Amino acid sequence: MRRFPFLAIALVLLSSKATPAAADPSLQPAPSPSAAASPPADIPYPCTNINAFATRPSVSTSACAVQPGQIVVETGYTETTTTGAGASDSANYPQMFIHTGIGPRIEFGLTAPAVQITNDGTTRTTGTSDLGFGLKATLGYTSSIVYGIGVSMTVPNGSAAFTNGADTYAMIVNGSYTMTSRLSFFGTAAFDSLTGTDTNGKLQRFGSFIPSVGATYSLPSNWFVYAEGASFGSVAPNAGSRGLIDYGVQKLCGRVQFDASAGNALNVVSGSRFHYIGFGMSALFGKN
Repeated sequence: MRRFPFLAIALVLLSSKATPAAADPSLQPAPSPSAAASPPADIPYPCTNINAFATRPSVSTSACAVQPGQIVVETGYTETTTTGAGASDSANYPQMFIHTGIGPRIEFGLTAPAVQITNDGTTRTTGTSDLGFGLKATLGYTSSIVYGIGVSMTVPNGSAAFTNGADTYAMIVNGSYTMTSRLSFFGTAAFDSLTGTDTNGKLQRFGSFIPSVGATYSLPSNWFVYAEGASFGSVAPNAGSRGLIDYGVQKLCGRVQFDASAGNALNVVSGSRFHYIGFGMSALFGKN
């Protein structure tokens, strides 16, 4: 997946998924009707726990910025199977994303290079992805809506087989809506400036619009399930768009959240498609 290393690992900076995204502020129980009637100035910041801040494992990313004095650490593992042209199995870990509050409703995020292993049945290639970093801000909120914006970039310091080859940039808009105490919706619109090789093997810059939207349903004992759809406007220079569906489950345990997810490409692009499974953990550190 073109954005899988970049967005699911790095763009995550903003991102997302994500997540699933499931880890979205919309996972929190809806406020009471009386709270919804209060003016925004009287509503306390709704982003207070790990499932509000975590970006994994979805394509969509949370609209909630980590508060000053707090740090969120996310990590995970993904196994991807590509069929058709370029058929292979690949692993990606530890997908380390660290974000911390640097001001009122503003966070800085760092995506560390991840180990990537690809096996096409003949050759096994191992390397690392690019380093990424970015900023995200929660622009506003009500008792049921949270929205924000973010920017990020990656630098081409990864291994030859896995680097983007040049700087990449992204701007995102995030939002979530809590409909009931159990059902909520989330989404992200990302505008990316990416690089990739064209049919002649030449590095070329291209743009891609990546919208994603999903729903989360809360279950007893702090379990959550979600489903999401996303569209990658362009996965490579002069290549077509790709649709994706992903779904998963999350378990909240105090300041730690565990997740498991799966996803499937909906169409063939450049002769190939893929599916993946993954799991991970996110943790919140610092004062409340």
